[in-house]
Amino acid sequence: MRAALALLAVFVAAPAPAADIGIANVEVTGPRDSALVRDLDAAVDATTEAVGSCREAGGTLETCLCESRPEIATVRAALDAVLAANPEWQDETLFLADNGEGRSLTIFLDTVARLAAPRDCP
Repeated sequence: MRAALALLAVFVAAPAPAADIGIANVEVTGPRDSALVRDLDAAVDATTEAVGSCREAGGTLETCLCESRPEIATVRAALDAVLAANPEWQDETLFLADNGEGRSLTIFLDTVARLAAPRDCP
């Protein structure tokens, strides 16, 4: 009985994939699509880091986004690559069970598209 309760506790505590709980519309599988999504995630992370560093130094959000144009261009290119391979994913929520570093990813493509949208910068 004790072993059964321990097993039940592990099962209940194990996180469900985002797709299983209604968050993600698309579960990413296959090496090519997984690589594209990992590249997109890395580009978003680099942009977040650049904008965050600028904000910590006292910049406004708009100024920091404008100063991060090279990083945002990388996001745009990675997003374009994902959508070129999978046009039906436009504005979908993606779930990748393993990003190669032992963690899962959920990416909201509509939010990424807003980040990558052109801005009026001085």
